[in-house]
Amino acid sequence: MSEVIDLETGRNFINQQIAREIDEEHDFSSLVINTSLDAIIAFDRNFRYTVFNPAAEKFHGVRREGVIGRCMFDVFPFSQDPKLKSQVKETLQGRSEVGETMRVHPDGEIEYTRVSRIPLRDEFGEVVGGLVILRDITYERKLERIVRSRNDPATECR
Repeated sequence: MSEVIDLETGRNFINQQIAREIDEEHDFSSLVINTSLDAIIAFDRNFRYTVFNPAAEKFHGVRREGVIGRCMFDVFPFSQDPKLKSQVKETLQGRSEVGETMRVHPDGEIEYTRVSRIPLRDEFGEVVGGLVILRDITYERKLERIVRSRNDPATECR
């Protein structure tokens, strides 16, 4: 009888240890996502947001609480754009893509963003959602313009 109790105690101990390790892994993943300077956004096959980190809040000017669980087409009217809708659907069909966007703020300031779209796959390789990573590359673009202008013979004094 004591062997049965010891076996049960052992199973409980192992299950608790596994649960603790899973919690620690989840906590670490959340820490990475939430401290990233890049906006990290994930959505499921129904276009509902599942991840929206603080950098995404700053980029889009909305709080996570108003986004998680909601359909992207309801949250952001610009996502109704046929080109963007097509890109999102392609992500859910398994296609990865990296591109750039430019937006002009009301004050005339130009902002450049690198957009990475990646399908999220489960352990069987099936696409279960999508991941979007937005990186502000405005500073890089400004430096490139400065370097190009310095190398442009038309801007040199003679």
